[in-house]
Amino acid sequence: MQTAANTPTSIYLDTFHKNPACKDDRKAIEKKCKPEPEQSEEDKKRGKPKPKRMGLGGKLAAAAEALDDAGKMAAGYKRDKGSKTAFDGNSWMDDHCTRMWFSPTDVADPELEKKLSDMLGKIESNKWSMLKGGFDELAEIAVEKAGGVAQDMATNFLLKTGAKAVIGGVLGETVVVPVVMAAWTVSDLFSTAEKLAELAGDKGKAALDALKKIDNIGGKAKDILESYKKEPHRAHADAMSLIAQVDPCLRARKCLLVPYKNAASDGSKDEEESAKRTAETGKKTTVKSSKAKSQAKHGGGCCPGQTGHHILPNAMVEGAGCPGYDYDSAPTMCLEGAKNGPTHGSHGKAHQGLKDAMRDYKRDTGKYKLSYEDAKKHAIDAVQRAGAIQCERKCLEAQLDAHYKCSGKELNANAGDGGAKKSPPADDTPTEILH
Repeated sequence: MQTAANTPTSIYLDTFHKNPACKDDRKAIEKKCKPEPEQSEEDKKRGKPKPKRMGLGGKLAAAAEALDDAGKMAAGYKRDKGSKTAFDGNSWMDDHCTRMWFSPTDVADPELEKKLSDMLGKIESNKWSMLKGGFDELAEIAVEKAGGVAQDMATNFLLKTGAKAVIGGVLGETVVVPVVMAAWTVSDLFSTAEKLAELAGDKGKAALDALKKIDNIGGKAKDILESYKKEPHRAHADAMSLIAQVDPCLRARKCLLVPYKNAASDGSKDEEESAKRTAETGKKTTVKSSKAKSQAKHGGGCCPGQTGHHILPNAMVEGAGCPGYDYDSAPTMCLEGAKNGPTHGSHGKAHQGLKDAMRDYKRDTGKYKLSYEDAKKHAIDAVQRAGAIQCERKCLEAQLDAHYKCSGKELNANAGDGGAKKSPPADDTPTEILH
């Protein structure tokens, strides 16, 4: 596995690729985040359009195309020609960092608001088609998990909707459930989807949740856009979280934890910005690459607009004597939102979930310390509720254990919501509370 430049392979990344507990999560990333082949130079010269991504992810990417193009340009993204898989280099980002190129800020931007409105409007207008794509994905997960029982259930759904003639994928995008548009109702779909999700486990529950979010996109879009001018960070973070929960690749990649330093600025020189500042001031100026530019360059962290969230915050681990712990190398999950506040995307929701758990723990026990095993349980509960229910708990545990080596240690019952003394703020973050 390739990692960011000058970054040694982390033991928990190795754990993700080799531990049997991570097999299904790894398989999901391989399949859902596989880069689309690059368009050949010959096809470009002929003016042949780049083939469109299929499925739900492709529809979301099409809706967010204007935002993504602007984000790639701002991040200076250049696809690594030697990067071919979901795990090596940055090619996976080209097709799969849908709506994840900009971090939310406290400053309202009319142009960004317009692009957000356009994206959410396109999703709403294509809701039926996206529901079909989401249902296809859920059925595929269920068939992989439950085999013929789920396949029969999906087929029976088609028969009830009069789609018998197209079973086999003649008109559909997948061979699992090629649904004819307008041949079914939302209630028909959800009646079967609920049963398929029961067969498919937590990954099925996450896919069902994505379906529900698509179905309710109109109300959510209205809330996001109405709040943008007053609370631009919250609105933007909520829009990102919405896409991340719906998009199959972004959902899958949350299960692969990345070193915090891979999700932040790598400290390298931004040649273009340095030259610009030097010209403006008349003095030689060196500007470090932003978080977005660093991540866009190496591809070994999160999408440029996401935030690397320490599942076990520094305030919890600090002073516990865990021999493997290092803040910059510690495993983080790629979440949405640059603040820790409870109303700011999945990142804020994860912080709030752990804060609530630590409040209850201290109230119920009267203790201010807890075992590593208990801390790990509460921390994983928080991120799963914030958008990572699809991740195998044993896989997340294995990655955390490989780094921290905290077995038998007592940790602080501190959720990192302002109590940490040494926790640095996230890179490029208008920090509300220390991360």
